Amino acid sequence: MTPPMDSANDRQADRERPYWVEITGRAAGTNRYSWEQLDDTDTTIPPVPGAFAMSGTSDAAGWPAYEVEGRADVPAGAKVLAHVSASGKFWWFRYGGDPAAGCDADACDDLVGLKETDCVKLSLLCHEGEFSGMGEEQFAAVFGWYEEYSAGLFGWVFYVWDSGTSAWVEFDMDWIGGSGGVVLTFATDGTPQLTVDGTLEMFFKPCVGGAKFVGGQRNGFTGDTPPEGCEPNVFVLKVECSCCPIDGWQGDAYYCVEDTGPSDCYAVELREENGDHCDDGDPFVICSGPYDTLELAQAACPPAPPPIETGCCPANPVPQSLTATVTSGGAYDGTYALTYRSGVWSFILDDGAIGSCGAGGTEAILVLQCNGSNQWEFYTDDFVFGPFAPTSDACDPFSVVFDNVNFSLCGLQTGATVTVTA
Repeated sequence: MTPPMDSANDRQADRERPYWVEITGRAAGTNRYSWEQLDDTDTTIPPVPGAFAMSGTSDAAGWPAYEVEGRADVPAGAKVLAHVSASGKFWWFRYGGDPAAGCDADACDDLVGLKETDCVKLSLLCHEGEFSGMGEEQFAAVFGWYEEYSAGLFGWVFYVWDSGTSAWVEFDMDWIGGSGGVVLTFATDGTPQLTVDGTLEMFFKPCVGGAKFVGGQRNGFTGDTPPEGCEPNVFVLKVECSCCPIDGWQGDAYYCVEDTGPSDCYAVELREENGDHCDDGDPFVICSGPYDTLELAQAACPPAPPPIETGCCPANPVPQSLTATVTSGGAYDGTYALTYRSGVWSFILDDGAIGSCGAGGTEAILVLQCNGSNQWEFYTDDFVFGPFAPTSDACDPFSVVFDNVNFSLCGLQTGATVTVTA
């Protein structure tokens, strides 16, 4: 059943902001639903900037509310964003599953449920005829963040990584005849809107494998009948859910990276399809790149040293670079890089100072080894003190803790704790 229309002008004149409601029932065989307004303090639904409460002649419960795509399968209890029409006679909503699921919430346009904390990716699907010179390279790594894009207006503003400034800068899309920033917003009925330079609105094609938008002179960005697929003199953009990318990532390529600990940068391939580019809170840093080949990356930075197989962690080889943290050790407190050499992991004075003591010389100050009985043990001060047995150890993730450790290099210190991690 098609929702009633006040008039094209009335629908365009809708000015109210959306608010969350719970579907309570449906007229048999139709997309017409009853609803109740939800408490705006409900923490299971995303916030809506500027959300309003129905008042005056509009009650906080009622019907009809129409699903804009004609879906008749919206279950009772579903939470949806409702939009009142200009006349106040009915309401609109778009259903895409549980809004708490966030972006990609089982919706045909891939954007229903998009939250302010989500990032979206912009890509060029095709560029035919007069737009053939647009070039995919400008879309290699374009992502959108939710923010204010004009006075009091919010949406997903798209950015691209600028290798010259080593920062994300606002994306200007270039096409034949002009250029401009790209912004994703939503109409009052929940339909995604993609605009260029703040004025040119691309034609939205729902339910065709993601949120796709068509632009070109044929539809003139005015809403005329769009071309089917990639016909001559059009271009098609796609907006899809994505993780937020790590600083320095500029598309699928080889990079020099550094992860946890004091390890040197090493060469790896970072691919979007594997989620390698995601900024998920790990201490993961891109040192340099991108590089076209692994050989070029390895020439710029060494590969990661192979892990060491030990009887202490037979199923989990141990990295060649470890970190030892000393606490309750007085002048020795601090974090030290243990490097694998001569069959042990050690920190020597050539590597730097020990706490507030000096550096220089080759004495091994901190030593970790797996002994012949396949047990971890720890020494200090060029094997003056030790072996100390671990109070706890684990292989995945790697962690060994030693208590009551003694030092004497710059004053006797007893009872320190040393924690070794990967």
